[in-house]
Amino acid sequence: MNTHRALTIGLFTDDFFGGVLRAVEVQAAELAKQGHRVIIIGPKRPVEPLPHGCEYRPVRFLWHKRLADYMGFISWSDKTVQQLTTEYQFDIVHSHNERGSMFLCAKIAKKTGVPHVHTFHSNYAGTHAENPFFAAISSMVYLPLALMLLGRYSRIKPLRHIHKPQKVQVLEHSTFARHDWLMVAKMAQYVDVYTSPAPFLIDIVNECTCGALNKKGFFIANGISPEFAAATRTRALTGPIQFMSCGRLDPEKRIDIIIRAMAKIKGPAITLSIIGNGSQQAALQALVKKLGLKKRVKFLGRINNREQLAKEYANADIFLFPSYHFETQGLVLGEAACAGEAIIYCDERLKVGVNPHNSLFVAPTTLAFADAMQALIADKKQVRAMQAASKKLCAPLSPTAMAQKMLALYYGLLQ
Repeated sequence: MNTHRALTIGLFTDDFFGGVLRAVEVQAAELAKQGHRVIIIGPKRPVEPLPHGCEYRPVRFLWHKRLADYMGFISWSDKTVQQLTTEYQFDIVHSHNERGSMFLCAKIAKKTGVPHVHTFHSNYAGTHAENPFFAAISSMVYLPLALMLLGRYSRIKPLRHIHKPQKVQVLEHSTFARHDWLMVAKMAQYVDVYTSPAPFLIDIVNECTCGALNKKGFFIANGISPEFAAATRTRALTGPIQFMSCGRLDPEKRIDIIIRAMAKIKGPAITLSIIGNGSQQAALQALVKKLGLKKRVKFLGRINNREQLAKEYANADIFLFPSYHFETQGLVLGEAACAGEAIIYCDERLKVGVNPHNSLFVAPTTLAFADAMQALIADKKQVRAMQAASKKLCAPLSPTAMAQKMLALYYGLLQ
């Protein structure tokens, strides 16, 4: 196999907004830049530019506007498989969600014999602490159903012995959470190779499978779009500290923690900008009103334009990330680092975009966030040093670094 020949790569996603889609688009743009034909297969796109050099192939999408963004499925019907395999001669199919995209790739791989790569972006076990009802439904209904379908569609034979993990983190010592990790490990057996931006996910899969899949799992961090590193600050450095957060306003993101922390912060000129929308938006806005923070906490809504989003990052000083034991990579941490922000976070398992020089690691409580925020407000010199340290992470988080690792994986499979 010529490891320099151009490949035809299909990147499949069920998402039409959010971190996973941003990761897919960055991957697609960089692979296209390096001379490969890249087709993103997913829902009909929102109004925003297509990654340069890429193609986009919308397929039928099963979703209702009353559902959360992450609850839609692209079609994996035989008709869809026939259409795609007729239109494209894929060398690699790469799925990015454990939904229709994974099923569709499994069927295409079985029909054509091409390798199926999958990236696990989600931590299902992390949803039980903050959203127990829907997490339990996912655990006991959806994940077993998804596994059954994947086993039916995949050409790969299952392993005989896979067991629940015993060494997972404190918040995941529940039957449901261990069951979720078991389901993820069983899904991993049905693809040729899987990647994750979370080393701990790969460790848990290896534990569940007694090391049988240790040559199938690869840690590859999602590349960060170059707009974030290129964004320039227009706010004066001498102004008051501005905090920000970015992400879905859903229970597992724990945005209420940083709103309550703001209520403990001294200094009326200190502000917090919250980017995103979700099921908790009204409740969080009511909390802001109740705490008397309407002049200090601003809800900016969902920002689809990446350049505009990058400018918001660049003009803030400190990024707050209260999500705990839910994320895999936390793409926004890498975006904040590349945009030159200091970071405060509380999840010890997150390793991408944070280090002792650019961030403060705190306990996952309101008081811990408030104390860290107040300490940085009083020490702008440390804030500037942390911001400079964040900028040094741009190179290892670049799309080029990510694409080189991914291409090595692709060519290795084709050999």
